[in-house]
Amino acid sequence: MKYEGSAARSLSTVQSTSDLIEQQLRHSGYWVGNYFNYFVTLAHRSDDWRAFLQTWDSLPPDEFMADGGKYRRRRFTELRYSVLNDEIGILPHRPFFQDKYTNTLNGGVDRYFEPITPYIATHPFIKRMIRDYVAIFTRYKDVAVWQVYLHQVRITSSRGVAGFPTPEGIHKDGVTFSSLFCVNRTDNCTGAENSIYDNDKALLESFTLKRYGDLVIFDDSKVYHSVSQMNTSDDGVASRDMLFLEFTAQGAEHVAS
Repeated sequence: MKYEGSAARSLSTVQSTSDLIEQQLRHSGYWVGNYFNYFVTLAHRSDDWRAFLQTWDSLPPDEFMADGGKYRRRRFTELRYSVLNDEIGILPHRPFFQDKYTNTLNGGVDRYFEPITPYIATHPFIKRMIRDYVAIFTRYKDVAVWQVYLHQVRITSSRGVAGFPTPEGIHKDGVTFSSLFCVNRTDNCTGAENSIYDNDKALLESFTLKRYGDLVIFDDSKVYHSVSQMNTSDDGVASRDMLFLEFTAQGAEHVAS
C-alpha cells in the first residue's frame, strides 16, 4: 500500500484539484484518477486501517443475482449528508431498489442486503470521501442535501468460473453522481476493465482500476458505464474489492447564496 499524495498540500492546490475534476465532469461527464494523488487524507495511515480493509473479507453473498451467479458479495447502507450543517447520518435500513430500466437484470425487485456496519459507515475515511466529492458536486449542482448509497462489493472468479462486475451490461445507476473506488485487486485478477460511453452508447474510454485508490467519478446523466468479465490467471481465487458511493441530489433544500 503506497501513499502518493502529500499531507502538506496547500489549500490552493486542493482548490485546483476540485476545479480540475469539476471541469472534467462538466466537459466529459467523468474523471479517472487515484484518490490519494489528489486529495489530502491520512486516514489510511490510522492504526485501524487494516481492519477497515479486512471488512471486505466478511461480506455476505449477494442472494439477488437473477443470473444465478455466486460471484458477488455485498453490503449496502444509505446515508444523508447535509452540506449546510456538515452532518452525515445513517438512514434507517431498507432494501435497495432499481427499476428495470436502470438495471435490466436485477431491477424491479427489492433487494435485501445486509447493512454496512456502523464502523465502516461512520469511518473517518468514508466521511472524508463524501465531503471531498460533494465539494466538487455542489460547485455546479446547487443542492445542500445529498442521499448517499454506500456499497461494499467483492467480485470473485475461480478456474472456469468467471465473475461479472456488471452482469446487466452497459447501464446507468439512476443517481446524480457515482464514484467507483478500488480497494483491492488480487494479482491473479484479469479482465474487469471499466468502459465509459456517451448517451448514444458510443465508447469514450476504457481503463482498468488496478491500484489501491484508483477511481472513476461520473455524472450519471451524461454517461453510461460497464465493466468487462473478470477471470483468474491461475488455479487460485481472484477477487476485486470495490467501494461504491452514489449520490442523489435532494431538491428540497438549496445552498444559500
